[in-house]
Amino acid sequence: MKKMESYFKEVLSAFLKGNDVHPSYLITGVFGQGKTSFLYHILRESVNIGILPIFVIARDLFKKIEAKDYGEVKEGINRIVKELKASIQNGDFSQYRQFIISLPSESQEELIKFYQKNLDKISQFDKLVLLVDELEDIYKKIKEKAGSDPFRTWLEDKSYLKILSLTPSGIYDLGGADESRLIKWNVPPVSIEYIRKHIELSTGKANALWWLSRGVPRHVIQNLPKLKGISEEDGSYKISETLESLERIGKEPGRVNAVEISSISDHSKIKYLIDLIPQRSQPYQGFLITKQLDEGELSNIFQKMFDLKENDERKLALVVAHYFKLVAMTLSDDEFIAYINGNEINEFMELVLDILLENEYKKPVVEKQMTKLLEISEKLKTNPNLLLTTLITNSLQGSLQGISYREKVDKKLPFTINEIRKLFPLSMANPIIKSNPDDAFREIEVKEYLYVGMIFLCFSHLIETLKDI
Repeated sequence: MKKMESYFKEVLSAFLKGNDVHPSYLITGVFGQGKTSFLYHILRESVNIGILPIFVIARDLFKKIEAKDYGEVKEGINRIVKELKASIQNGDFSQYRQFIISLPSESQEELIKFYQKNLDKISQFDKLVLLVDELEDIYKKIKEKAGSDPFRTWLEDKSYLKILSLTPSGIYDLGGADESRLIKWNVPPVSIEYIRKHIELSTGKANALWWLSRGVPRHVIQNLPKLKGISEEDGSYKISETLESLERIGKEPGRVNAVEISSISDHSKIKYLIDLIPQRSQPYQGFLITKQLDEGELSNIFQKMFDLKENDERKLALVVAHYFKLVAMTLSDDEFIAYINGNEINEFMELVLDILLENEYKKPVVEKQMTKLLEISEKLKTNPNLLLTTLITNSLQGSLQGISYREKVDKKLPFTINEIRKLFPLSMANPIIKSNPDDAFREIEVKEYLYVGMIFLCFSHLIETLKDI
């Protein structure tokens, strides 16, 4: 998140100075990930340096535009932007309210109060940033009216900056010409390190909060009070009732429960759903994975193991290594040590690949190497001892920092990896059901490979609401 903030701060600064900057950007992220919050961040940053930001909801903007081609789309948007700029500059927000009407009334009022309070800070009304939220709800309708790639000339217009937000599944609807004119950034999920450092929870509850929220900022905030208000002493029934009351994750028709308690046959284990931390156990053969895991060294091993030789393939190996460590840390103890049974290492790797696809499937290095990822998964099935023996060998040779193989490991998770996958299902990408054969194939591809929603990275501003403005 900090990298994104720094990048757009530089873009805004360069734009203010009159430098030649790219005019159009796309912010992506699964439902609840913080796309809107990031647009609010840009809103504040723009005002702070004297630039006029205009935040609108896509459906409210484009229902005002009747266009038969991409030229008319550009003319219609620019006409509205010009009118809004003039009315806001004059302190009149009656027209502006029409373009945020889809927001809750409280959010509308907060936005307008923000403009009224900070209007005197805007010194460069000729410098403008248009922030368009929830584009996925309207883009297909615009294409139906104005043809394919309806934004092509508008996105090239350098008279003002354009920052749009869209869910990853919505990217499939973007025309090639439109998509190629956008610089894309993905909002990362909240990291387990952030949760443990900044939220007052035990390690087991911190891990549980992450999994119950799938690392999605919106759900982290919503679930936190309920998780804080319950303990093992409350008993399995109350824990179950509380967790089943948590908001479902994702958007219809692919929403999933925060937890599938029905997948647990042993109800004595329900208490561990709010204390997800390795427990003392009978000794077994397995791996200790620590925070010191060297992603570069692990990437080198994956390159050889899975025959990843070309440039993009090697980059893919590094992405896989990153997610291997990331998933392990969400299942680790107080000292950030994860304990994985050797017999479950392939299942763990499958979980890693699922989560990687969940978060990165439109990242070029992943999108272009989708076949390779599937080959990795298949290789784990056809050669089930490959990963186990490779990691054991490198561990014993000392060539892989952060992973060690032990004949006697005395801690393990209260659930198997397979149970974790059933307990915390991933939200399916929104199905795209149409008569067009290409779209039908795309639906199958999405359903089979891309499950959308969980884990990851730093999250420095634990969701920014309008009241924080």
